[in-house]
Amino acid sequence: MSLYREYIAAYSLTSGQGSKGVGAILELPDGAWKDKISNNKLGAMSWYFDLHAESWHKHYKKIYGKLIANGLKIVNCTYKSKTWALATCSSQSSGNIFARVYRKRPDTDLYEWEAHKDVKGRRGPDLEKFGKETTDLSNQCVAVEVSSIELTKNLRSLKSSMTTLMSKISITH
Repeated sequence: MSLYREYIAAYSLTSGQGSKGVGAILELPDGAWKDKISNNKLGAMSWYFDLHAESWHKHYKKIYGKLIANGLKIVNCTYKSKTWALATCSSQSSGNIFARVYRKRPDTDLYEWEAHKDVKGRRGPDLEKFGKETTDLSNQCVAVEVSSIELTKNLRSLKSSMTTLMSKISITH
């Protein structure tokens, strides 16, 4: 068993007596790539949304018995990564709560968390499940931006309104 550990990042939170340490960390050891449908292309597709939005809303209402607040959603942007590591914490413990992500070996894309007992760490992709230790695919979707397709109430005709709900992703080291 190797003792090699290439630490990628370390995080800590100090909580006082009786306070609650709650948080999440998304670490992207190999960075991320953003793929976005341009506003021009979304605008060019508005006729398609206008044509079909009413039937999409009716279909949803038929299945779930109600319309969707703020409209149906369309994914207009994805953030993809080769690898990711996620740590979550919900702790009543006081003191130092820590999490460190490290690479298991220099020739792999396998990452692990070394963390406080109240921190749950996960990582992906699960290469070991496939008997692999490296990946050249950047297909792990870690975040999306969405727009709403809404029915307007004041007009008999259908209008689609594209409104971005999440405009950025922040990555902090």
